[in-house]
Amino acid sequence: MVRNITVAGWVHSRRDHGGLIFIDLRDHTGLVQLVINPDKPAAFSLAESLRDEFVGSCLCCGCGACAKV
Repeated sequence: MVRNITVAGWVHSRRDHGGLIFIDLRDHTGLVQLVINPDKPAAFSLAESLRDEFVGSCLCCGCGACAKV
């Protein structure tokens, strides 16, 4: 069963590995890692502009593919 979830918090770190961007999002419960790939140009462009301590949220499906940042 695939379920959509929304995660929100502060950007703890952003790493660009030449094709994939990894965002560690932090809240009071801990960290979650988001993986943004260039197949979603709008999300990828937004992820490129994120910096440490920015606040954000992400709507993700249970399959691990980020739908909206």
